[in-house]
Amino acid sequence: MSIHENNIQSPNENLIDENTNELTVSLTSWEKFIYDNINMTDKTPFYKPNKFSGAIHENVNSFIKIYNKARATNGWSSEQKKFFLPIYLENTAATFLDNFENSNPTTTWEQIEQALRLEFEPTA
Repeated sequence: MSIHENNIQSPNENLIDENTNELTVSLTSWEKFIYDNINMTDKTPFYKPNKFSGAIHENVNSFIKIYNKARATNGWSSEQKKFFLPIYLENTAATFLDNFENSNPTTTWEQIEQALRLEFEPTA
């Protein structure tokens, strides 16, 4: 039995094709992105950065340096780096990113990185 994407009206509805006995699956946009961008047979290591919350004891420059290392290790494109960032932000930092992206819907990674530094770098 193999899996094929199908445009089924209700999300995540699975059907068995009676002629081929194949499972057809409706994918959400997130599931399709993961399906299209992750090769499960690839032996490349996965590097997972720690989460950043924006708390006063955290260093945004260290987080960005480690996040950029994760991008390089995992082979993420600039678009993937933007797409995955919310997974590694929480609390104040996550709220900040949501607000920033709502106000600036067509931002680049460089603009997001600069905004994070401006918001969370300690002031002298």
